[in-house]
Amino acid sequence: MKFFNKNKYHLLKLKIEKRLKNMTQFNVICFPALRSTQDTLKDFAAHGANEGCVLIADSQSGGRGREGRSFFSPSGSGIYMSFLLRPSVSAPDLSPKKLVCVTSAAAVAVAESIEKVTGKKTGIKWVNDILHNGLKVSGILTEAAFNKDNTGYEYIVVGIGINLFENSFPSELQGIAGALFSKKPLFLTRLKVKLISEILNRFSVYYGLLARDDLSFVEKYRLRSVVIGKRVDIIINDKVTDSGTVLALNDDFSLNVKTDNGKELFLSYGEVRIKINENQ
Repeated sequence: MKFFNKNKYHLLKLKIEKRLKNMTQFNVICFPALRSTQDTLKDFAAHGANEGCVLIADSQSGGRGREGRSFFSPSGSGIYMSFLLRPSVSAPDLSPKKLVCVTSAAAVAVAESIEKVTGKKTGIKWVNDILHNGLKVSGILTEAAFNKDNTGYEYIVVGIGINLFENSFPSELQGIAGALFSKKPLFLTRLKVKLISEILNRFSVYYGLLARDDLSFVEKYRLRSVVIGKRVDIIINDKVTDSGTVLALNDDFSLNVKTDNGKELFLSYGEVRIKINENQ
């Protein structure tokens, strides 16, 4: 059985890499299970792993999102992956203030890839959630380690989770989390291969633009934004700090919000929660 599994995941690796436009840019490693692709890859990065290392797991026992929240990662029903960037090599002029742009590039890549491969319409809730039919089907977690003087990055790890089909979400996720399909797709492995390779191909294009300080893909993000013009709560460190109306998504992917007391804010971190009604 172990021999079979080894070959199964090696075959998945080969299928993904075959569809990559630049096969030498990524080194894909597939696992049956990990506690967290994000934490494992951060450990790999700390021990010298090269840029382009991609970890994919069939399941996670400790998958997580922003602020340490858990990410439901049951076997077989989703895509759980993380990939490694070394900006000192590939984007030496990338400012530590532009981590939100890396997350946004990943969000556009995921949204476009889902639309192309599955035909499902997507929306982006600033800054890192991908929605379908109003429910979160994908989350993105971007984490960085900085050099000693905080003037640049040691590495960036981008984690992506996608719910492919419904698999008994926990009660606390009911009405919040969703999936792209209501039941298991007939050709699940083929779907995973197409989505993962499409995401990596598209992200590499946007990251290349970002490395040249070209943020023109902001228009693709704006096109899918579900928060512009909406009343929202502003959440910092898991606490509501203010409420207001989103005026615009700025060219640097920060969010322009006019608070209820008339103050204008430019958010480059934190998150927002759309207010469904004024009794929230």
